[in-house]
Amino acid sequence: MIYNASVEIRSSIVQATLIIIVAFIPLFFLSGMEGRMLKPLGITFIVSLFASLVVAVSLTPVLSSYLLTGAKQLGIRKNGNRLTAFLTETYSKSISKALYFRKTILISAGVLLVVSLFVLARFGKAFLPEFKEGTLTITAVTAPGVSLGKSNEIIATVDKELLQIPEIKYVSRRTGRAELNEHSHGGSNSSEIDAPYSLYERSYEEFMEDVRIRLGKVSGININIGQPLGHRIDHML
Repeated sequence: MIYNASVEIRSSIVQATLIIIVAFIPLFFLSGMEGRMLKPLGITFIVSLFASLVVAVSLTPVLSSYLLTGAKQLGIRKNGNRLTAFLTETYSKSISKALYFRKTILISAGVLLVVSLFVLARFGKAFLPEFKEGTLTITAVTAPGVSLGKSNEIIATVDKELLQIPEIKYVSRRTGRAELNEHSHGGSNSSEIDAPYSLYERSYEEFMEDVRIRLGKVSGININIGQPLGHRIDHML
């Protein structure tokens, strides 16, 4: 009896497991921070799910044949136990009604699908929301080969532009790094600027737009605007 039950559900278990595994395959095609964070999760989930499948179709039936023997352990009754009888009856009634009103159900499912796609299109696409930490971390890189003195002179223009923004009261800057340091931007042509800010009359979006416009005026420099936590995550990954 245990063998017959195992054979009966074996294909269903295998197919259900494969469907879940296939659903995780797109994780391996993600790039950037999303891929770095989610690929290990996908590998772990797929390996553990596959291992549980092997146990379910091999070890579990064998243990059941030894441990679940006799009518008392199996709970054999004429119509099964009460829970099984209730679930079977409820499921049969639900299937019968679904087949009788199949047009209504199909139309309702189609409407829900369209609504879901519309709502999905309006969702944000960012993996992590933008952090609002109260401080901007700005990476400024001049052309390769520029001396430390010249880099300091060019990037001082960035400091002046930032200090003209009402929400920013002061800035701090580190210009130049050792060539072989652990930071991704090294050399005399790189700088890192911290600019704490406090929002008063303008919104965060208006403030950031002003920052981008002002820093966009500075020529001969590549600027990346971030915040402390996001900046550290980017370099860690």
